[in-house]
Amino acid sequence: TMNEEAKKLTKALSHEAKVKGNWGELILEKILEGSGLRPGKDFKREVVFRTDEGTKRPDVVIYLPKGRHIVVDSKVSLNAYLKFVNSDSKSEKGYALKELSRTINARVKELSERDYFEIPGLKTPELVLLFLPNEAAFIEVFRDDEGIVQRSMNSNVLITGPSTFLASLNIIRQVWSFEEQNDRTMELIDRARKIYKKCMGFVSSMEDVGRHIDKAKDAHCIAFNQLSQGKGNLVSQLEGIERIGLSVQKQTAPRFVKQIEVDGHDEIS
Repeated sequence: TMNEEAKKLTKALSHEAKVKGNWGELILEKILEGSGLRPGKDFKREVVFRTDEGTKRPDVVIYLPKGRHIVVDSKVSLNAYLKFVNSDSKSEKGYALKELSRTINARVKELSERDYFEIPGLKTPELVLLFLPNEAAFIEVFRDDEGIVQRSMNSNVLITGPSTFLASLNIIRQVWSFEEQNDRTMELIDRARKIYKKCMGFVSSMEDVGRHIDKAKDAHCIAFNQLSQGKGNLVSQLEGIERIGLSVQKQTAPRFVKQIEVDGHDEIS
C-alpha cells in the first residue's frame, strides 16, 4: 500500500547519505535480478567512462546482445514525496507534489545534457531510463502532472517506476529488433536490385550472343551455298574437272554430290 511504501522510503532516507543515495539503485538491482539478469554480466552499477568532458558514471548500464547498452539513472530525490505523505494539509500536499515534479524535471534536464549515447564504447540509443524506485511516488507525480511524460520524452528521457520499468526495457528491445529487421529488409532489397540488374545485363548479353549466332549461321549458309549449291558452285566445277579426265585423289563428299544432283547444276561456267 501507499503507507507501506512511504514507511520503507522514510526508513531508507533516514540512513547515512551513502545508503540514501544508493537506495534507488538497490531497488533497481533487485528488479533486474528478479527478471533473470545477472549483476556484473547482464548489468553493472556505476560503470566509469572517461571522455573529453570528464568522467561519466551512469547508475546502471544494462548489457544487451550484439554489444548494445541501455543507461538507467535512479538518483531522483524523493524528499518531496515524503512531505506529501506526511502532510495533513491539502495545500501542503499540493505544494509537495509540485516540488517533486520540479525535482524530476531538473533531473530530466540534467540527464538530457549528458549525451551518454556519444560516449565511445557505449552503444546506446539517444534515450536514458529515469527510474523512480517508489511506485506510489511514481503514480502521484503523473496524476498531478500529466504532461511530464511527454516533456521528458522530448528530452530523450523515459521516466519509469517499478511496475513499468521492465515493460519499458522490453519496448526498447523490440524497437531495436524492428530496426534490425528493417536493416535486413533494406539489405535484401538492395541485393534483389543488384540481382535484377545483373539478370538484365545477362539477358542483354544473351541477345547479343543470339544475334551473333544468327549472323554466323547466315554466313555459314552463304559459304555453304557457294561451295555446293547454285549455278557454277565449287563442287560442281570440281566434278566437271573429274569428268573430263583429271583424276582427283579424294572423292567429293556424298552429301555434296547428292545436293548437286538435286539442284541439277553440273555444268562448268
